[in-house]
Formats: sequence, structure tokens, C-alpha cells
Amino acid sequence: MDEPLIFLDLETTGIRTTRDRITEIAALRVEHGEVTSRWHRLINPRVRIPAPISALTGIDDAMVEDAPTFAEVAEELREWLGPAVLVAHNARFDYGFLRNAFRLAGVEYSAEVICTLRLSRRLAPQEREHNLAALLERHGIITATRHRAMADAEALLALWRQWQVAHPPTRLADELQRQRRLPSLPAHLDPGMIQALPATPGST
Repeated sequence: MDEPLIFLDLETTGIRTTRDRITEIAALRVEHGEVTSRWHRLINPRVRIPAPISALTGIDDAMVEDAPTFAEVAEELREWLGPAVLVAHNARFDYGFLRNAFRLAGVEYSAEVICTLRLSRRLAPQEREHNLAALLERHGIITATRHRAMADAEALLALWRQWQVAHPPTRLADELQRQRRLPSLPAHLDPGMIQALPATPGST
């Protein structure tokens, strides 16, 4: 892909876009394969961060107490993102939170999105696990920190670069074109609700 890509990761207070809030945003702008700009902020969600979430991410209420709210950085972030294509793992989660946060801040935002979870399932249908932790282990990508936005965004970019080496350019181009033709999740639906659905009929 010749156009700029933005590798994005968010940390949040939970999985429901309409109830939970963003606590950290990290993004890498990649042009012609190289990182040309970074954007990283802790975000004050204006709600308490649940203890299990703090244990997972290491982000607690004290860390975000003096951080800006999303509304305070919305215009800056919107300008930085521009019209670039977003790349995220389980993109409907990150994009859903991002769009909802912009909406609450009164800022219009929409973007074309590439989901590396979907892409992984297409590139390696024989594999059962396609979460980011499984992919990093399978591809031998080592990261010092997990569940922090910048570390995960950098890990996602490393995975993307490995795919570029491991697969013929025409294969990647075909899969990306296929994904870009697929309908995305409607903006009014909560990605967290979709995530909570069982994987198979009758499962919980």
C-alpha cells in the first residue's frame, strides 16, 4: 500500500464503547514503510478505572489524574490522523472507541480501517488463535510490555512487516483489497456487544 498507514492501539476502562472510556492512545504514522511520526497520550477517562483493568494494563487512576481528557486533545488528534488508513488488531474495537470519543467531543471523524485480526485469519486459516499475543508468539516478536498502547502499536507494525516478508506482495494486496470491500460495523453498534457474542451456537 502506497498511502500512509496509521498503526493504532488504545487502552480503555472496559469493552463497551457507549459506557467505557479511553485511557491511552498510541499511533504510528508509516509512510513508504518507515515511521514518520508518533502520537501518544494518556487520557483522563473521567471515570474510575476498574481494578482488573489496572492490573492488566498498569494504568491506574493516579496515572491519568493529571492527563488531558479526550475532548481536550480531540482536535489535535483529528488533525494528526488526517485522512490516513487506520490499521488495528480487532479494529472494530479500537475504531469504535475512537469514533465514539470523537462524537462525544463534537468532532467529526471517519476513516478506512484495516483489521489485522481479519487479515491473520485469511493469511493463516489453519491456525486456531489469532489474538495479538498468539500472533506475536507465533512470529517470534518480543515486546517488553503488553497491554500498553505504544508497545502494542509497535508490535503490530512488527507483525505487519513480517507479513510483508512472508507473503508474496500480490497475496497481501489481494487480501487487503478484499477486506476493504467488506462492510464495516455500523457506527451506532457497540463493538463490545459484538465481542461478547459466543463464537459458536450454544457456546458461552
